[in-house]
Amino acid sequence: MRIVTPTSPARRILVIDDDNFIRGLLEASLRASDFEVRGVATQAAFGEELVAFDPHVVMVDLDLGPGPSGMQLLALVEADSPWVAKIMVTSHRSTRLVDGNAPAVPDVTYIVKADITSADQIVAAVNASLEGEATVINDAGDAVRLTKGQADVLRMIASGMSNESIAQARGSSDRAVSKLIARTYEALGVAGAEGENARILAIKMLEASRVIVDE
Repeated sequence: MRIVTPTSPARRILVIDDDNFIRGLLEASLRASDFEVRGVATQAAFGEELVAFDPHVVMVDLDLGPGPSGMQLLALVEADSPWVAKIMVTSHRSTRLVDGNAPAVPDVTYIVKADITSADQIVAAVNASLEGEATVINDAGDAVRLTKGQADVLRMIASGMSNESIAQARGSSDRAVSKLIARTYEALGVAGAEGENARILAIKMLEASRVIVDE
């Protein structure tokens, strides 16, 4: 008689990323390792599936466009379901580059997309997170380090805000903001570019994961 050993039920992972291609890759990699995966593209869908799917792990993108950031979603998960393992998979090396008021959330595994070299890294991070071990895949390498103030200004520039709008948001004078922007461009090494070109080059460095923030 053949004895069948019962297998453990699959661990459930809820993935939110508004990039369909990246979300599909994450889902495929995790399913190949026998996880049960559900992927969503919006914050509203994430909230619904958090209840309906009852995941063991949530894997979120930091920058989800309008609405709560990925870190704000993780803060909600921590408040309502602290036993759920939390993983951030993002293009940005620091949460401040997307959410200047990102709440502190304990035990978050932080993975920078540009530093992923294989699906095995993702699976290993998930398994470690399930064991209560928060890991980091964030090889700063030659990334430029900015102060918190410089990071906030760069984030606002990338969102399309004018110098005047940035000054209003920071409660500063136009002159003070102009100086801070100039120092930010110097730190990024784009100060030699003219006007709008400096702004474009700075945004490209942010998008290419070449910026990190001194916390």
